[in-house]
Amino acid sequence: MNAGVMNPADEPSVLMTLVVAPTVSDAVIDWLLQQPVVQGFSSHEGMGHGHDPRQLSVTEQVAGCRPRTFFSIILPHAALGAFLQALRADLAGMEVHYWAAPVLAHGRLDADVASDASSGGAEA
Repeated sequence: MNAGVMNPADEPSVLMTLVVAPTVSDAVIDWLLQQPVVQGFSSHEGMGHGHDPRQLSVTEQVAGCRPRTFFSIILPHAALGAFLQALRADLAGMEVHYWAAPVLAHGRLDADVASDASSGGAEA
């Protein structure tokens, strides 16, 4: 398999997604940057939709959604428990919604191209 692409022999990874209010996103960024297991992450703004109007302001109820900031972090599966424990302890009260999903493959496309070129572009 190409260098930089996860294969079954590599350590399993998870994609951790965190969803928070934009008002606390800077605090979450600061926290993520302090976590040794986090090698990098992505963030983007979006909208949260749900069925529980008690969680929404009147304006959000009319709109049917509320602004959210989403963070995507790839972590080693073995680090997930400690990451969640630290998340719960350090970001308590920030209404962080999260989910973790298995990562089947990940890598950098530019690294894959360089690897393909050096191997003649073909895999067995």
